[in-house]
Amino acid sequence: MKKIVVLFFLIIISVLAGVSYGGVVLALDMPYVYNENDVWLLDRDTGEKLFVLPSTYYAKLDNIDDIYYMVTFNGVKAKIEKDKVSTIGYHTTPKSTICDIQIAEKYRVFAEIKLKATMNGTEDVLVSTNANLIFLGEYNIEDKVWYYVSFEEKKGYLQPEFTTIPEMKFDKFLPEINESQPVVDKIDTEPTKDDEKSFLDDLKNNDLAKILVISGLCLVLVVLIILIFVPSKHRKNRYYYEE
Repeated sequence: MKKIVVLFFLIIISVLAGVSYGGVVLALDMPYVYNENDVWLLDRDTGEKLFVLPSTYYAKLDNIDDIYYMVTFNGVKAKIEKDKVSTIGYHTTPKSTICDIQIAEKYRVFAEIKLKATMNGTEDVLVSTNANLIFLGEYNIEDKVWYYVSFEEKKGYLQPEFTTIPEMKFDKFLPEINESQPVVDKIDTEPTKDDEKSFLDDLKNNDLAKILVISGLCLVLVVLIILIFVPSKHRKNRYYYEE
């Protein structure tokens, strides 16, 4: 019985420690890019325009090269020209523009609908008119708007009038204030190479620290369980009738 009680308290302590540390890690700022105006997200391989990152919205910064920031927005991995955006740290997950969307009812008499695989090519993607699509972003060309959508592993473009949301509106993203950090004025200077390297190093170190602490807690718990439940070779069993 004592072993069970001790084990229970060890588990509770370990969980609380992990949650407490996890809360600290999650509160740390992560790197993002943003702009006050709409800016194009580009395909990482071809450099072709994918869709627009709406003004004020944050895209997660994954990596950096001499010309581009490698980012992720609405689950899409892309790149963005460094001189088009600013970098910022943010302590929680920012709002996205992703949403569910369907083909308009009047077009469901057809079995399938064609999506343009790319805006510069002739290849089409076929999806069922009953499919639940995921809206990823807008592609604006010659005063005409196209929706970039996904269905399972497929992605493509279609015109808004074919959908249940013919006009998409985005409220400006207003970042939450982290009460645990002091408020500072915005810095207008562009980040240097050293700043960018430090930014990414901090991101990697935060992930490594989380892994090390969780691994350490697990190891301690395993050792304590072994010490509690494995009998000692030199311990002699005693009974109530022994003196």
